[in-house]
Amino acid sequence: MKGNIYTIHTGWYTLFVAIIITISPIFSTIANAQFCEGFRTQNQRDWGDKPKSTNSAGYLYKNFTAAFPNGIVVGCDNKLKLTSPQAVTNLLPVNGRIGKLPIGTLIDPNNRKFNNPFAGQVVALKINLTMDEFDPNFGSNTILLKNLVIRRGPFVNKTVAEVMDEAEKALGGCPVAHNLYDLNEIVTRINRNYMDGELTGKYLTCPVVKVDPCANDIELPVIVNCPSNLTLLSPDPVCFNAIWNEPMATDNCTAQPELTSNFFSGSCLPMGTTTINYAAKDAKGNTTTCTFTVTLTYDPSLAGEALNLQGEKLELAVNAEPRRTRLEWVSDMKVETDYFVIQKRNENGEFIDVETVNGAYVAGLTYYSGYDSEPGEGENTYRVESVLIDGSVRVSAPKSVRFNDLNQIKVYPNPASEFITVDLVNYEGNAVKIALYNQIGTVVRSYNIEKCTGEAFSMEVTKLNVGSYYLRVSSAGKRDVSKQFTIVK
Repeated sequence: MKGNIYTIHTGWYTLFVAIIITISPIFSTIANAQFCEGFRTQNQRDWGDKPKSTNSAGYLYKNFTAAFPNGIVVGCDNKLKLTSPQAVTNLLPVNGRIGKLPIGTLIDPNNRKFNNPFAGQVVALKINLTMDEFDPNFGSNTILLKNLVIRRGPFVNKTVAEVMDEAEKALGGCPVAHNLYDLNEIVTRINRNYMDGELTGKYLTCPVVKVDPCANDIELPVIVNCPSNLTLLSPDPVCFNAIWNEPMATDNCTAQPELTSNFFSGSCLPMGTTTINYAAKDAKGNTTTCTFTVTLTYDPSLAGEALNLQGEKLELAVNAEPRRTRLEWVSDMKVETDYFVIQKRNENGEFIDVETVNGAYVAGLTYYSGYDSEPGEGENTYRVESVLIDGSVRVSAPKSVRFNDLNQIKVYPNPASEFITVDLVNYEGNAVKIALYNQIGTVVRSYNIEKCTGEAFSMEVTKLNVGSYYLRVSSAGKRDVSKQFTIVK
């Protein structure tokens, strides 16, 4: 008899699977991938049938106490509880009008007084999911029924577990996204999809298992725009802040490979030839190098770049502070300084004005300072332009400072079970969007912050399934940043 769990698992059904695998293992693999075979569901009429040793109801009677030690409970604020297999027989199948449960907890009703087919379908699905986890012989596939995915319709890409959760909430009177009729239809379809262990519908499919293409990454990162050898004239006989266009690193797997060097652009190099070595390393430790030389020759005729040769001094020092650059300079001019202009090199290699600082209106040795509150990721090169009261201009040698991980975020704790917290200190004053993705790339949560205060943002994750997730933070003018974390129970 179809519907006899014992017969199907010990008789011709097992033989049928064995024959497919023996004759054509390739076909078997494709079939499992497309149709997701080897699962079992029973509808509410099967579970509520008169129990026999050869049917589904008899199987439920035999296993009820072990599988449901506290009885079958469905619902949300309001609940339906069945305390025994006889209570299931008395209730299922249920006919009548779809609706919600009455207020409170309804215990062991029978179908002569309780008429809500939606409740019957939810109970049947509860039994299917519980037996699938409780008894390894309930279905032959090792994937759990609750993890199967809806293929089409308004619940497309949702798992059976997610549908069950929403159906219980709707039945128990809690707010949900879908109406009772759509939920009743999807739960009914799930219960009928693998009737008696046979494929009677194609409404469900196995979850897509994403294989990380970078798990065994051996591809080297690539360094783009490695500079050619440079030959420069220096106004200083000791060292000179040599400037070149910084190379960039890309990788097939690591979004931003680590880029290191013995000297970065703007470093004060000695006279003669210096070899510059850049190295790009990805997350798997694969490394690529870039090498070029910088040759410096002292030329005292460059008076405009060598203020010390004129008996004047304009020396700049730059330091990285949290989210800003501090600039300090000393000026020793024969003529009073009207004002100074802090300038920063842009992507085109041109110096643009950042801030103006008034002069002290005195000749001689004076000290000044200023800030750049918006440094960029990576190398930042500055100089100070001194405008004297006679209209002449002096320019300091450029100096560089490097910022790493300006746009990085911290997500903790990891793994998490109840809450995760996102550190948004680098996004103060910006509009921020936070999106949470599951393993198959579906957005499961999203938040919009109109103006970030820089304070940490926390979100509750207790209702999310166990597994890996990705959190992405987006903000205008900043690179999108993603973090992976794991939810455990």
